[in-house]
Amino acid sequence: MGMHGLPDGLPVVERDVVRLVVLDRDEKLLLFHTRDLAYPELGMWWELPGGGVRLGEDPADAALRELFDDRNLDLRSVDIVVAMYGRLRRVAEL
Repeated sequence: MGMHGLPDGLPVVERDVVRLVVLDRDEKLLLFHTRDLAYPELGMWWELPGGGVRLGEDPADAALRELFDDRNLDLRSVDIVVAMYGRLRRVAEL
């Protein structure tokens, strides 16, 4: 086992990413229960919606695009309170 209990030998991916914290009117949090078909040994996990930021793309626009691309959810009409993003270095393309 390697870093964080993950199997050794997984590729390291580094890219600019954005994640959203989406709450409904009842303050329920939107999470996705997901997995990576290429690495079934990693099992399943919960994650916030989001994804990669394209070169020159505004982080808030990237967040909304990812939410629409991944889940067909259009939240362009809601207020974004804070959009945070950064460079992510992680094991495997999850």
